[in-house]
Amino acid sequence: MMNQINDNALFDRILKDELITPYFQPIYDLTNGTVHGYEALSRGRKTPLYSRLFHYLT
Repeated sequence: MMNQINDNALFDRILKDELITPYFQPIYDLTNGTVHGYEALSRGRKTPLYSRLFHYLT
């Protein structure tokens, strides 16, 4: 239970401090070159918080 509380606090801080940056990558139809849709990606800044989150996810 304690790890869950720590994880929630960590995630809340990451969101509050805006340490995640969203990116939207187009998905192309290679047969005609049109954009079929977009893939949403997110990247975190290289901070101690990001390193801790990455550690939890792996």
